Amino acid sequence: MAQRNAGDQGNLKEAKLPRRDLLLLPLLGLLTIGLLAASTELIARRLFTESSTRPDGCIERHDLSTGWRGIPNCVTWDKGYEGELTEVQFNGSGFRAEMEFGPKQPGTYRIVAVGSSFATGLAAESAISLPAELSRRTRRRVELYNEAIEGWGGTPRNIASRFNKVLSAQPDMVLWILTMWDIRNASGMWPNDEILPNESRKFPEKGAAADGAPAASSAVTGLRAKMKSIANSSLDATRELWRDSRSYLMLTHFLYEFEGQSAYLKSSNLWHNDAQYLGAAPSEKRLRHLQEFEGYAAKIEAQAKAANVPLVAVFLPNRQQAAVISMGGWPANVDPFSLDNELRSIVVGHGGTYIDILPSYRDIPNAELGYFPVDGHPNPKGNSTIAGLLVKALTSGAVPELKTAALPQLPAR
Repeated sequence: MAQRNAGDQGNLKEAKLPRRDLLLLPLLGLLTIGLLAASTELIARRLFTESSTRPDGCIERHDLSTGWRGIPNCVTWDKGYEGELTEVQFNGSGFRAEMEFGPKQPGTYRIVAVGSSFATGLAAESAISLPAELSRRTRRRVELYNEAIEGWGGTPRNIASRFNKVLSAQPDMVLWILTMWDIRNASGMWPNDEILPNESRKFPEKGAAADGAPAASSAVTGLRAKMKSIANSSLDATRELWRDSRSYLMLTHFLYEFEGQSAYLKSSNLWHNDAQYLGAAPSEKRLRHLQEFEGYAAKIEAQAKAANVPLVAVFLPNRQQAAVISMGGWPANVDPFSLDNELRSIVVGHGGTYIDILPSYRDIPNAELGYFPVDGHPNPKGNSTIAGLLVKALTSGAVPELKTAALPQLPAR
């Protein structure tokens, strides 16, 4: 058997990579990473597509006195990244519904739903099933008109500005569907109403000393600060680019869809993002938004009362809140029912009726599966769940006209 001698070992120690390989190996690694990233992005773009048209193409803005409304008889197609391609129709009255809003027939109980995107999705999915189930339980004809407008057209401020049009449909009841987004943007009329200025970074004045440093070093300190600012801006831009990529959407979608409730709540950063709206103690910002909401709620309820039309409000949870209630456990500083209780106090205090469906989510295992993982809106399963909870709450006696009718007794044999 051949043995290595001392000279061979010395040659091995002295052997070095060619200078060309020192450049090619890192470039090869970067090329591999780039190919993997590009392949992942291409796959994500094939799996998660979005339609070029959206429902907001059928929405037109008006002045502050009339708010937003839909374009009458407008038809478009809508598909979010996680949803299915669906046709969206606006009827002759400019609302998202296939049926035309005509004169009310004798004996008909008409419900008009208002709100933002959760309300439009719910009414679109349940335009047939919800009134049909209410009709079956109450044993009377029930109609549901969807006058909700998604996004900024459905804020409390916009609803208050066009509530006279809601009343022109001759409703027997107005169903106001509320979400956390509606409270956060209660006074919003246009998309940039709630945009707050970024915090400014303070740098040493040109030629001035910083923190007591000698004037001679102020230029160096200022240069370091500017370099740090550029680095932070580049990092923020890279992070924003990653979050806007389809790869990030795909990975987040599957992560949120298949991980358990506890892991989902940690990865979705619930305790940080929604702490001010789900906290046991209300934050200053939450109190300000509730005060703004109460102002518009008072206007809406005053108009409903003057027209002798009952107003019924209900609060729908978002995906994270539904998961918290379904899981049945949360930190001591979190209360998923606190905002719900505050809204009830406001609505009832101004003469409205409030129905509460949040406690029912305790009995729904993995309630977050009723929402699109990243988009956050209820999916068809979630809308079906919400519709069932609404039917149960509306027919339980909260609205006397919709109380479940007793079935006829069969004669004993």
